[in-house]
Amino acid sequence: MIRPEDLETEVVFSFSRSSGPGGQHVNKTESKVQAKWKPAESALLNPDQLELLLHTWKGKLLADGSFMVDSEKTRSQWRNKKDALAKLQAFIQTALTPVVPRKPSRISRAAKEKRRKEKEHRSEIKAGRRL
Repeated sequence: MIRPEDLETEVVFSFSRSSGPGGQHVNKTESKVQAKWKPAESALLNPDQLELLLHTWKGKLLADGSFMVDSEKTRSQWRNKKDALAKLQAFIQTALTPVVPRKPSRISRAAKEKRRKEKEHRSEIKAGRRL
């Protein structure tokens, strides 16, 4: 598990004006945070994790091989920075979680029998309506 504190050392942050809440305040502060992280240059991942992550994010990586997350949820740059790190950590955890293959299930004999009985019963009700 990658901690946000460790991740923060490898992330490059950039700030810009946010379109979020803030009224006139939004026009003069740079509270929007963009966090860029290059998985290929990361010391936090082992080679297997890096390969899995690059395969999972194949269409989401930028041209330079970095992954970008932004946050403009709050009026505070500091809170948006923490939110961007949390988002990035969640994306990484999701990508590194192995997909468990689905085991095909079977309908039990009792369930099949119950369904057949209900169909039989419904058929008898409908047959009783005929002349």
